[in-house]
Amino acid sequence: MSRWMKVPEDLCRDAYIAVFRGRFTVERAGVMDIRFSADERCQLFLDGNFVTDGPERGCPERWYFREERLELEAGEHILCARVLCFSKEFRAAAQMSLRHGFYIEGLPEDCRWDCTLEELDFELPFPDWGSYPRFHLRETYNGGIFAGKGNAWQSVEYFEDDRKLFPPDLPPMATEKLFLQPVYGNLYRFEDYVMAYYKVKLSGKGSLKLRWSECPYLNDNYNDIKLYADKGNRDGRVFVGNYDTFAVDGEVEFRSFFWRAGRYLEIEVEGDVRYEFDFYRTGYPLPPLDAKANQLEKMAYNTLRNCCWETFMDCPFYEQLMYVGDSRIEALCLYYLKGDISLVRKALRIFAAGIRPDGSLHSQYPSKNEQNIPAFSATFLLMAGDYFDRFGKDEVIAEISGKLEQVGGYLLAGCEEDSLWNPDGWGFVDWCKAWERGEPAPGKANAPLNFIRVLALKKLSEITGRGEFAAGAERSLKVLREKYFDKQRQMYADDPEHCSFSEHSQVLALLCGVPEDEQKMLITALEKGGLIPCGIYFSYYYMSMCRRYGLKELERARLAKFYKLLSENLLTLPEEFDAPRSDCHAWSSHILLSEFIRQ
Repeated sequence: MSRWMKVPEDLCRDAYIAVFRGRFTVERAGVMDIRFSADERCQLFLDGNFVTDGPERGCPERWYFREERLELEAGEHILCARVLCFSKEFRAAAQMSLRHGFYIEGLPEDCRWDCTLEELDFELPFPDWGSYPRFHLRETYNGGIFAGKGNAWQSVEYFEDDRKLFPPDLPPMATEKLFLQPVYGNLYRFEDYVMAYYKVKLSGKGSLKLRWSECPYLNDNYNDIKLYADKGNRDGRVFVGNYDTFAVDGEVEFRSFFWRAGRYLEIEVEGDVRYEFDFYRTGYPLPPLDAKANQLEKMAYNTLRNCCWETFMDCPFYEQLMYVGDSRIEALCLYYLKGDISLVRKALRIFAAGIRPDGSLHSQYPSKNEQNIPAFSATFLLMAGDYFDRFGKDEVIAEISGKLEQVGGYLLAGCEEDSLWNPDGWGFVDWCKAWERGEPAPGKANAPLNFIRVLALKKLSEITGRGEFAAGAERSLKVLREKYFDKQRQMYADDPEHCSFSEHSQVLALLCGVPEDEQKMLITALEKGGLIPCGIYFSYYYMSMCRRYGLKELERARLAKFYKLLSENLLTLPEEFDAPRSDCHAWSSHILLSEFIRQ
C-alpha cells in the first residue's frame, strides 16, 4: 500500500487539473532524490521551473513511477505537481485511471501540502476525438500557480492505494525545439508533421484561439462518422475542429499540459493580444535515418516517429491508441532501424496484461473503452513470434508465455474437426472499399480471419513447443481447403458461398505454406489481378508474401502505389491510399522493410 494525496471532494469535477503544492526547507545546498507517480499523469515544477512529467503511460495492471533528482539551494522551496484528473468521458482514449491523485516520496517529512485547481474549462475535442480535451483559459488565470502563488489553496486529503508501481520501461522521450513557418494570414505550419508541447507568453487584452490540424481541407464537407473529408492535394483553406482559447487581460504565461499533433496551426487573435510561442517536439527516441534515404523512406520514417511515444500509437492526431495490428508493424520497423526496442518489450507486456479471462485481447490497450477484434488476438501471437525469432525465450517471452497460451486457447475454442473460427467481436481484417467496416463476410466464418489464425497457431507452437497448437493449425488449414478453395477459379474465396475473392485470402494462404501446386495457382491469380486489393495496412502481408516467394515485380508494383502518395504533398504516410482519415498512420510505415524502396 502507498499513501496518495487528492483534492477535497468539493473541488472534484468531470474534468479538472489539480495542482498540489509542497513547501519545505533545506538547511544546506545539495541534491534530493524523489520518486513520484500520478493518476492520470502530472508535470512537476520546482520553484516555478518545469522539472519533468510522468509517469509514463501504462494500464491498471502496470502503473509506473518516475524518479528525479532535484538540485536545491539552501532555504525554502516549493514543489508543485500539475495533475490531470479527467472522467472517462473527457480523458484521452488511450489513458486509463484507477483513482485520481498524486504520490511522492523523498521530500522532507515536514513538507506541507495543499492544493487548488487550475483555472481552465474543458470541452470534448473534435475531430481529434481521442486526444485530451480542448481547453479555455480564463481571463483570471493565475500564471504563477506553478510557483505556488495566488489562488485559494486548501488542505489535501489522503488515501491508501494498493496499485503496484513499476519502474519506467522506457528511456526519456526525445525533445527538439521547433519553429513555425507562416503560410498566409493567420495560418502557420511546421517544417514537418509533429507531436509537440508548447509554452506561450501572452499580453494585452482580448483573446487568442489556437487550432491544430493535419492539413486544411478543400471544403467543410467533413464526415464525423467516417472521419474523413475532401483533402484534395493538402492545399485547401478550410479548417475543421474546435480551438483551445485564451482569454487575456494583462500578462500571462501558460504551458501545455499535453502534446498535440499535426502540421498546421491556425492562430486567431481578437483585441490587442500579443503572443510568443515556444514549441518542443516529443516522441520515442528513434535512431536517425540514413542520410541517403529517399523521400518515401523519409515519409515512412516520419510516420513511425510520430506514432511512437510512451506507447505505440495508430495515429497521433485522432485516436492515439496502441492497436495490436499497428504495433506489430511498428515493432518490425524498430527491429529494422536497430535502435532501442524497450517500447516493443513494453507493448508485449501491456497487451499480455490486458488479456481477458477467455483468452481474447483488447484490440487496443491501454484504452478507456473495450474493443474486441479477433484478428488482433491472433496478430498478438505473430508479434510475440517476431520477438521470439530474434531473442528466443528471453525474460519477456518467459514472463508472458502463460498469457500466450491463453490466447492460443481462445483461438482453438469452438473449432471442431469440420468447423472454422467465427468468434464474436468486430471481424475487421483490412480497410477495403468492397468490405463493410473492413469485414470480409460479416457474421460468417471467413477465410482471411481463419488463415491469420492458422499463422498464429503455428507460431505459438514454435514458441511454446506444444504440438496441440500446430495440430489445430493443420486441421483448420485442411477445412479451409475443403470449404474455401474454388476449383474453377483456382483460388481461395473469402466467404463460404464463394462470392468474394480478395488478395488477402491468396496472400495469407501462401504465407501459411499451402502445397506447391496451389502456390502456383494463387500466384497466378495475384498476377492476373481483379481481386479485392489489400489496403495500406494489409499491403505489409502482401509484400511479405512477395519477399518469401521472390515475386519482385509484384512487390515493385505494390510499392508504386506508395510512390503515388508523393504527389499528395504529404510528409507522412496516410491511413489509406484513397480518402484517408489520418495523414499519419503507423501501419503505413511498413514499407521501410521493402528492399525496393531504396532502388
